[in-house]
Amino acid sequence: METLVKILPADLTGKLHVGQPDSPELSPLAMQELMDAHPNLIDEKFNALVDAQNANNALILPKGGTTPYTPTASYHPATKKYVDDTVNASGSVTPEQIALINQIPQIKAMSDLNAYKNYGGAF
Repeated sequence: METLVKILPADLTGKLHVGQPDSPELSPLAMQELMDAHPNLIDEKFNALVDAQNANNALILPKGGTTPYTPTASYHPATKKYVDDTVNASGSVTPEQIALINQIPQIKAMSDLNAYKNYGGAF
């Protein structure tokens, strides 16, 4: 993953009016060239940051993404669809069992209600 880099004072040295004395003794043309360098340096650094950010974004699985992804190494993320397809394809968990697993919060709530009723409304 690329690291985003700030514009540092060293990047400005000799390129802009930074470090010039209050009265820089430059011709109007030379002063204009220094001032014109601002957008060029900013464009150069900004474009480098955009390229780095785009490279970083390529490494991220986006939320709501629809592109299939198969993990190939340790610590690669597994999407819900990948896990569901793998588990169902292996035959170790059926769709009916998945439906039961998805009902666990409701079953727990019902068992809590039954326990409440069985113990006279007190735990």
